Amino acid sequence: MEANTKLKITVDHNKCVGSTICISLAPKVFSLNKEGQSIVIDAEGETLKNILNAADNCPLSAIKIFDENGKCLFPPD
Repeated sequence: MEANTKLKITVDHNKCVGSTICISLAPKVFSLNKEGQSIVIDAEGETLKNILNAADNCPLSAIKIFDENGKCLFPPD
């Protein structure tokens, strides 16, 4: 899956502590909002591999990734 595939990425702000790990691993996808929590700025800005790596490294598992059909790609079942 390439970066231009439609993905839906969500960040649970009840979990996110703003560690910025996702930003360091996928800087074209994630940024911080004014509360210091991660937000998605461009779901197609990085390869799926980089986005999955960022989600996997989130210390509180606040990131979910869905494909264009709504299938959950992360976290795994």
